[in-house]
Amino acid sequence: MPPAYINIGAYVDSKTMIDSHALVGSCAQIGKCVHISAAAQIGGMMEPIGELPVIIEDDVFIGGHTGIFEGTIVKHRAVIAAGVILTGSTLFMIW
Repeated sequence: MPPAYINIGAYVDSKTMIDSHALVGSCAQIGKCVHISAAAQIGGMMEPIGELPVIIEDDVFIGGHTGIFEGTIVKHRAVIAAGVILTGSTLFMIW
């Protein structure tokens, strides 16, 4: 849905909705049954060497106006509330 943008190197799986104003950058990976809401941002990290890309796994909802940036990993069934920004220094994992 425009103006959503999925960049080279991004992977989006089945039953996933990329909503308006959402950005998925290079090296970002999105899993199955993921909903990325309006105005969300997801950025991948190619450099510096050793940094992890943004990886969002299955059954994740990302609230509107949420920024997720370099080095952040979001695991299964996570819900990220509206307005939350996860930076490269944040590791958010649910087992």
